Amino acid sequence: MEEHTITFLALTDNIIYKVPVTDDGELDAPTQELIQYFSVPNEENQEITTIKILQQNTQVVRSKINEIVEKHKNGNPVLKSLPSFFRKLKSDEFFFFIPLREFNELEKLMLYDILKSKKTGENFEDYHKQTLKRFQNFLNNYTLSIFGSSRLKIGEFKRTKRRCRFCNNSRSNTTFENKAHAIPEGLGNKKLILFEECDDCNKEFSKSIEPHIIEYLSFFRTWFDVMGKGGVKPFSGKNFNMGSHEENKILEIFTNELEQIDPTKPFNLTFPGKYPVIPQNIYKALCKFFISVISSDQLEYFQETIKWIRGKKQIKKLPKVALAFNKNPIIQPEIRVSFRRDKNENLPHAVGEFCFTSISLVFIIPLSSQDKKDFTDEVDFDYFWSFFHHYEESVKWSFKNFSNETPNPLNFDFNFTGWAT
Repeated sequence: MEEHTITFLALTDNIIYKVPVTDDGELDAPTQELIQYFSVPNEENQEITTIKILQQNTQVVRSKINEIVEKHKNGNPVLKSLPSFFRKLKSDEFFFFIPLREFNELEKLMLYDILKSKKTGENFEDYHKQTLKRFQNFLNNYTLSIFGSSRLKIGEFKRTKRRCRFCNNSRSNTTFENKAHAIPEGLGNKKLILFEECDDCNKEFSKSIEPHIIEYLSFFRTWFDVMGKGGVKPFSGKNFNMGSHEENKILEIFTNELEQIDPTKPFNLTFPGKYPVIPQNIYKALCKFFISVISSDQLEYFQETIKWIRGKKQIKKLPKVALAFNKNPIIQPEIRVSFRRDKNENLPHAVGEFCFTSISLVFIIPLSSQDKKDFTDEVDFDYFWSFFHHYEESVKWSFKNFSNETPNPLNFDFNFTGWAT
């Protein structure tokens, strides 16, 4: 059955979903009503209407959306998520309603720049010139797909036809009864569901690699009130507890070091976590997120990568991971997927970026069959990084080695400007 894409896009959130088209080429009733509502008549010919794709989140719009959803509540289940989308938006926030077409990442960047210019009142052309300056060279050589901000179910819908991406149904009695999240629910992922991860692999990853990246990011999870499985989680270490009370963050410190500190001057404290992490398991988890969202026709290039993720293959030295802290935290975790467009062997075939609250981690996917280099050599990595112009001009980046396969203590360094007495 033919389908069309419907997109609601705002700076705060977005929804992208598919609607079926009948044999007569007609759209379903709620989609027709949405298009009609967001259309305006042509000034010269009243019988011709134009869809006004840039809209504002007013009370009138919200009421109409609720009316359409209530009228067709037994239809497309995704339609029921529209009221929630509009509740998340700020009053009068601009959004795009784009029916019946898909757009590439460069077009998405342009739409976001329009929304940013509307929000700030600054000139769109200036915004967009800066965006193109940062991204054009990259997008000429790499594809870019972003997963996480929109609801997406990945892979084969019918359980009887599913094949696990990680074990290829090689286990006896492979089942797909449980909901598998492409990014752990413990990191706030409510939108990316992977149909092609069997119950055994899902259980295996939840015990082997995922706890390490969740622990590694636990500070950010608590600080930004990420709604994971079971709600917002407090975070505790060997000498501290961190949580929230109403709109305030509370940090309880248990250490004798405070007695030797002048509270009127800046000082630094190190807080050790309760649980050690294995750095290579963090890298494996990042690559597992990447493998979870790519299209099935790309999986053939990463069979050795999958063996490594599952612990069936060893890598002694991995490429460095780039890490940065962003000024504008995101609500939902995102995984950004890039594939090299040509056969330039001086650049890695596949690169991922995982964005979680205010932290970004950029990583090369190891063991791709399309790579002849492993990018662990300093010169090779530096060439790769200098090529990523849009990363280079971002906030300050540091580079981490996640090759270690043994448990490492996790320490958190806090810089204080002082405290009130």
